[in-house]
Amino acid sequence: MYIHYLQLVVFLNEATIDMESVINGKMIGDATVVKHDPILEYLLAPWEHDDNIILYLQVALPALAELSRKLYVDHLPGGQWKHFTDEMKGKVSGTQKHNTFAESAFRYLDQLLREKPDVPVLASDAYLMFSANRTHTWLNKKDEHLKKHLIERQCVMLKEFDLTFSEGNHRLKGNIRKLWRCRSKKRRLLRRKGFKILKGTQIE
Repeated sequence: MYIHYLQLVVFLNEATIDMESVINGKMIGDATVVKHDPILEYLLAPWEHDDNIILYLQVALPALAELSRKLYVDHLPGGQWKHFTDEMKGKVSGTQKHNTFAESAFRYLDQLLREKPDVPVLASDAYLMFSANRTHTWLNKKDEHLKKHLIERQCVMLKEFDLTFSEGNHRLKGNIRKLWRCRSKKRRLLRRKGFKILKGTQIE
């Protein structure tokens, strides 16, 4: 993967030197990950406003080149992620290569909040899990006796889970209030010290 970051950084660095070649497409080689299609050909075709585009690129490309060097420093030659060891590969082997699942969860949540803006947090989480896990489809494949047993058991577990959630939510709110009071106290002390300094009072 590091070769893609390297190609991007090299391309941006060279583009800041010869911007006319970028507009003409001369710096886009076969090794660069760029899709050559009619859209690219249209963008590279001569245009009456190319002079203005060069002015814009003179501002944008150096900033992009500097940003890319900072963002991908660990993936460039000499960086810590250039060569993956077997141990590193084992740690990330289960990581998804896309964010499709996360985006689908956001879609479900957005739809739910639009339809029911006052839905509780626990209910929204349950809706997301029910939708993502296809619980309804799985449940319909069970026979009626087992389906009834599963639903009754979940109703009992729901009361326990609701109590656990309420207790955890109460502790969380308490910790937030405690943290807020602590920060508020520190701000008051800092204001008092600043006031004493302005008055010329010695601060211990």
